[in-house]
Amino acid sequence: MFYEKMNCTPKGIIISIFALIVLSFYIRDYSANDYCSSTSNYEPKGNHILEDSIIIGKTFSFKTCCSQLGNQLFRIFSGFGIEKAIGRKHILIIDEGCRAENDYHLGMIQIIFPDLMKITRTNAAFKISKNNVKIRFAEYHGLSVCCSYEDPTWRLSNYSEDHIFLETTFMQNSLYFERQIPELMKYLKFSEEVIRNGEKIINSWNVTNAAQFSCIHVRLTDHFSKSDANFSQAGIKFLLEKEKYNDFIIFGDDQSYMKDLSTNVKRDPAFKDVM
Repeated sequence: MFYEKMNCTPKGIIISIFALIVLSFYIRDYSANDYCSSTSNYEPKGNHILEDSIIIGKTFSFKTCCSQLGNQLFRIFSGFGIEKAIGRKHILIIDEGCRAENDYHLGMIQIIFPDLMKITRTNAAFKISKNNVKIRFAEYHGLSVCCSYEDPTWRLSNYSEDHIFLETTFMQNSLYFERQIPELMKYLKFSEEVIRNGEKIINSWNVTNAAQFSCIHVRLTDHFSKSDANFSQAGIKFLLEKEKYNDFIIFGDDQSYMKDLSTNVKRDPAFKDVM
């Protein structure tokens, strides 16, 4: 379990609603094989890249993976950062085993951040050259993990092959794209549909000043075990005390756990007036 505090501007609330708190810099050493699930309950939505299938010169890619929206955004962001570092174009690899889930989440990105698809290329739209090489990359003691960092400029700049397959999956390390965050933010503009729907939700909560709320993001379902509730409660109390907020909103993927957290925090006399 992990939780994050955000200043709840209206857009910040919308981000939390869609579980798009993706620029956090938490580093977790999970094995990619353990963390990646190949199961999918989603229906294929089709390819959202409109360009023809072509070869575009020097390219690179990561291993494919059936994974959720936040992980796909990390892959897009890190790919963008490496593009700038080595002068190759990133291609997001999608194989048949992951197509349904990947298409679903690319469709979500298209709906939420349509401009981001302008820098997202997949192997359904762009061909991979047969002149390619596979490289083990960003490992930790010989293991493929989610969050290791390896300098792409030093490692990848001198390959002559048209395409480089990087034997890594999640690329969840902000060092790959920290310098590009201002440019990436230009592509993270909400669609009009998301803004309208988000405003309806905020209005339904009678939120008049969203900046006064502390937002807590809790997630459990894709972690190995449920965290100690006392630890979570202590974290929420710490954030409320530190930021001097009187109200908080919990977002996450376990309704029962979140309700219990809220109830138990409010049982503390110091937080009895918190909404």
